[in-house]
Amino acid sequence: MKDKKELGESLIQAAKAGDMEQVRDLVESGADPNYSWIPPFMWAYFEGHHDISKYLIEQGGNVNHDVFSEGVLLSFAARDGEFKFCEYLIDVAGAEVNHGMPKGGETPLHNAAEANQLGGVELLIDRGAEVNRRAKKGESELEFGYMDGETPLHIAAVFGSIELIQYLLDHGADKTMHNYSGMSPHDFAIKHKRPEDVRNLLDFEDDANDNEQTHSLSNDEIAQKLMELHTILIVADYPEDHAARYPRLAYTISRMEESVAELASQGKLQEAIPGVGDIVSTIITEYVETGTCSKLQEYASDVPETIVELIPIPGLGPKTIKLLYHEVGVDSLSSLRNAIDEDKLKGIKGIGKKTIEKFEDYLEEKL
Repeated sequence: MKDKKELGESLIQAAKAGDMEQVRDLVESGADPNYSWIPPFMWAYFEGHHDISKYLIEQGGNVNHDVFSEGVLLSFAARDGEFKFCEYLIDVAGAEVNHGMPKGGETPLHNAAEANQLGGVELLIDRGAEVNRRAKKGESELEFGYMDGETPLHIAAVFGSIELIQYLLDHGADKTMHNYSGMSPHDFAIKHKRPEDVRNLLDFEDDANDNEQTHSLSNDEIAQKLMELHTILIVADYPEDHAARYPRLAYTISRMEESVAELASQGKLQEAIPGVGDIVSTIITEYVETGTCSKLQEYASDVPETIVELIPIPGLGPKTIKLLYHEVGVDSLSSLRNAIDEDKLKGIKGIGKKTIEKFEDYLEEKL
């Protein structure tokens, strides 16, 4: 009798080969449809055996299983243009339309936009996809690479047709939304040299300090502001116990479903969020109302505010940013670029060749 591993491996091979009879026999013998990090039902889909993939899902396969940072089955199907299979996954199998990946936070709609799959975008929005859903900060398997709070429209601005972009706009996509580095979809279209009609479609009067925009700060944006404040405090040599409250609070806020901006406008921050006192409440409320923070300016009196440009870079935490600032004067993306070009990072504790390569990959994308 085969053990669990042998059954699982055999099921993967049968699913990849499209052998429905053997797949059924193995499942009846106890093979797990969720075996391995790429489960049998995903292998069946990848090899074009949708009937076997459906069968294994119906036998208990977790349709919302994500393959590390690469995607869930709905993401792959939307990206591949397999819209009938997408319908099955959503309508029958219970796939989560807004499932965000654990690292980059991209959703199936981000995937469909990157693949320029208008039919997939239409289907996902029809089934409830959040058209202005932000990605997180983190690595992504999208061609787009590192995510920095982009919406599907940001992705479409780089990869999508004008018809797909227009469809997103017609269904509520907000072209005034900025990613965490302050870039709008229009900025992305310019950066990636998209055709003039695409750039014109995404153009708008960009005022990052417009009150209407700052009132719509998402929880993730507020959390990011607190992480920026934390970094400034660390670099400016404030006590660790004083700075440590902000990442904890940022984590709490990023996981809340209730709008923190709404709580701030109602004066309910302290009663709704554990750990929020008068100072933090004032900071968050000021961010929501003005988009700026006088406390940040006070804390950063001896540290350039451009230091926050370094936060999204893979491999850079607040303490390393502090080290770079005090040892080689790195206080922005451009100064980091210069420090690398001048070989100033050599010998700095914790920064090796691979880390510098990550820095360079990020800088190539952003500068």
